[in-house]
Amino acid sequence: EFAFGTNPVTSTPGSLQYNGTFAGGGAIAATGQPVTAVENPLSGPVYRALFVRRKDFATAGLTYTVKFTEDLQGWTPNGAVPAVLADDGVHQIVSVPFPTFLDGKTTRIFKVEVTVAP
Repeated sequence: EFAFGTNPVTSTPGSLQYNGTFAGGGAIAATGQPVTAVENPLSGPVYRALFVRRKDFATAGLTYTVKFTEDLQGWTPNGAVPAVLADDGVHQIVSVPFPTFLDGKTTRIFKVEVTVAP
């Protein structure tokens, strides 16, 4: 709840809502659970994992790790540096690109793991 900016007394936090493009400059309409987003440029669809991150994540000791899978069996961490798409002063909407393939299969599933430094 703390890491994704959701309300701990709400049983259904909902999904984040971002009104902008992958180029950034949009606004955070609502914090919430991570989502898959797609844009359709002329060269074909581009998929990105979007999630809410606290702006003070480093000071708070939080580490966000995005992992992808094609079959829910094995998870592969993404080494890409998250791109900040929006910032409201407390939270950020950030994104990382989906890898095109993992083990020869199309990748469309991700999760965000959050760890806290001791």
